[in-house]
Amino acid sequence: MIKLLLVLICAALFWIGGKWNHNARRFVMPFILAISALFITHFDWWTLTMMSTMGIFCLGYGEDSPLHHIFGNGWGRGVWGLLAGLTLSSGLFFSGHLHLYFFIPYLALNFTLENVLKNVDQNIGDPIIGLGFSTILLLI
Repeated sequence: MIKLLLVLICAALFWIGGKWNHNARRFVMPFILAISALFITHFDWWTLTMMSTMGIFCLGYGEDSPLHHIFGNGWGRGVWGLLAGLTLSSGLFFSGHLHLYFFIPYLALNFTLENVLKNVDQNIGDPIIGLGFSTILLLI
């Protein structure tokens, strides 16, 4: 029940980050995910690598982003989602807390969501994308 509540809080933070306070998405959400995973894994320090997602979230996917310049709008967003998913899950995967049969679908989900929902109203799309990222807590 606590994991589900944390997932919903992080989805809300992702939405808030896109709506009016980008720091909620860039810094607060990854911090909450990392600290939550730290407790869930009984203090495996590998979980703190999840905070490197802050760099990916600051990189962005918009017109000023290098990802947008290299890959275009759709693929740039997908690569951004993939990189964020990798930074959220790699430490858990390499420490044995996340199985391969969850790791690959988690990366695919986050690659897909950002691109598929790019033209959907932000009030609908952002919470779904935030749910996609935060489901990592349900997988460990």
